[in-house]
Amino acid sequence: MKTLVICLQNLAGSSPLRAVAYQIVVMFMIAAAVALGAMLVVVLAGRHFMGPDATLRLDRLTAKKP
Repeated sequence: MKTLVICLQNLAGSSPLRAVAYQIVVMFMIAAAVALGAMLVVVLAGRHFMGPDATLRLDRLTAKKP
């Protein structure tokens, strides 16, 4: 995908430096989305599996039987 963006912008008449700058912005946006998603998963899992006194709730790891 990286080379596709640069190639298409070059075909459209944009300068190569501008195409590279756009590609760097896109890569940083993807990295930020992955980092925020990972942090969200960790926070939500921590809230679910930790008790109010910051102890691990092992009973929440097992499936509940009806």
